Amino acid sequence: MMKKLLLIICILVTGCTSKTEFGPCIGINQEKKPDLRYEYSGWNIAMGVIFAELIAPPIVVVLNELQCPVEKI
Repeated sequence: MMKKLLLIICILVTGCTSKTEFGPCIGINQEKKPDLRYEYSGWNIAMGVIFAELIAPPIVVVLNELQCPVEKI
């Protein structure tokens, strides 16, 4: 059981996008840089939903990795 939980956590940590070539992803309360255009990360949201029973992954996604920069304005 513990090995499965560790494997799931490893998949989540490596599966979420934390930055792009334009900069780091931001959470719901973080400030956007005015020279970048941000979009919601569908992959990160999906990972948060899939691992919702673990409680921590959705919190991490919402607070740190909800929107990622996709281009410079």
